[in-house]
Amino acid sequence: PLSSVIISVGTEKPANLEGVIEGDQHLLLNRQICVARGIAELRDGKAKVVLTNFSHEYRHLNIGTTVAYIEECVAASDAF
Repeated sequence: PLSSVIISVGTEKPANLEGVIEGDQHLLLNRQICVARGIAELRDGKAKVVLTNFSHEYRHLNIGTTVAYIEECVAASDAF
């Protein structure tokens, strides 16, 4: 309860990219659990994120639970 942990997450399709991680709002509103917004580097579709439990109770996440979404960042040199 009221704690943060670093967890490994993955995507359905392995990819190598950098992007902005955004926590799942439904998870925050319904279970008071959220992934911190930030920039992440996915390698083979895997990354580490900070997950925070804002409730006063222990929470369990099943494997495969969607905790966040990623939006790919395009490097400035690739954009021109």
